[in-house]
Amino acid sequence: MKKLFISVVSLILILAVTPLIVGIYLQKHYQPTLAALMESNNMNFKLRSYQRGWFCSEATWITNLPLVDKPLKQVVNNPDDALTIRQKIYQGPLIINSQGIKVALLEITSHYNQTFLAKSSLTFLGHLKTKIAIPSLTIPKQSAAPIYSITGAYGDLDWNLKNDRLRAGLKLQHLSAKIDRPRTIDNFSVQFNLVKTQGGLWVGKRQYQFGQMTWEQDSKDYLINHLNFDIIGTVTNNDRYNLAIIGKVANLGINGSNYGSQKIVISLNGLNLLAVEQFHTQFPLTSMHLLNPYDWQTAKEKFLAILHHGGEIKLDSLQLNTAWGDMIASARYRSAMMANASHEILQEATINAKIPSDLFNQLLTGVYQLKLRTSDENVISNEVARALVSWQQQGWLMVSNNQALISYQWQTKEK
Repeated sequence: MKKLFISVVSLILILAVTPLIVGIYLQKHYQPTLAALMESNNMNFKLRSYQRGWFCSEATWITNLPLVDKPLKQVVNNPDDALTIRQKIYQGPLIINSQGIKVALLEITSHYNQTFLAKSSLTFLGHLKTKIAIPSLTIPKQSAAPIYSITGAYGDLDWNLKNDRLRAGLKLQHLSAKIDRPRTIDNFSVQFNLVKTQGGLWVGKRQYQFGQMTWEQDSKDYLINHLNFDIIGTVTNNDRYNLAIIGKVANLGINGSNYGSQKIVISLNGLNLLAVEQFHTQFPLTSMHLLNPYDWQTAKEKFLAILHHGGEIKLDSLQLNTAWGDMIASARYRSAMMANASHEILQEATINAKIPSDLFNQLLTGVYQLKLRTSDENVISNEVARALVSWQQQGWLMVSNNQALISYQWQTKEK
């Protein structure tokens, strides 16, 4: 009887004390853990508050609204540009709430206002599983013309915390946004199968599919049908990083004109994994498009330094239908250490392209406008004309039948 009493008392103490221990541990690790998860989904979140309780804690997160081109720090105190998510965190091993009793380390429910967004649970095997279910949501609800409307968002996520492997799938029937300009997305889906390296870099496959998008940008109305976008990152046995980005559009419309299908394939091969991890730590993918000019220049220089010390960047394929005609291009730059005692670095590049002449002249004019830092049309026109003559004399540019044909090769060695 005494042993039974001791066992019962011990069990009661474990059940009573464990939630507090889980709560203390979770408060310390909650923000970095969730930040890593959101980073894998290319999202920016900031923890605004965390109130720890014995059996249940509460957290408040703030994030950019999707499709809003503003840094997170600019929207933290602006509810019109931000989404505030409130979470209830039930600490195990016994989760007791309105839905009953279950065994888990913790369970998290997420809401916007009174609208349920998702439920997550952490199992004793180290799996953080999340189920998203949003039949309908408008943001903000009190507005006569909501800046956001979401319909039919459903998904599942499974993050194995022991080996940092993430699998996720999400489908969205419709999203419309009226922030600074109207935008809509229909029949969107995303699939993730990722694993994190020791240096904190997520590698694996991300697949994005858009049934239809409407977009207003720079006084132009875009209609995009069947956009598929894949990002595939891999690591080789000798700690080299490879990345492939594949984008395809079945049909592109601009201001009512139909430009048909478009395709672009870009790849990075053989980059030093440690250098890429360090670069990613300083310049996360989620904030690259928000960098100021100075930081963008710094990021560009550091990336080129990584590439210079071994690796390859390729424009495997570029196929665009434009108002001037079809454009086709491919390019490659490679840098490698020579297999001899000279310690020389071999650099080589190739470019092959067929571009409509009028489009090529416009692109070249824009390049020289930036290079010369002037808007004087005569100065720019003279420089463009000289460049065209020089390149044709060197034999890597030929203009024929209103097409600019480029075939360029370059190679050098340096210590």
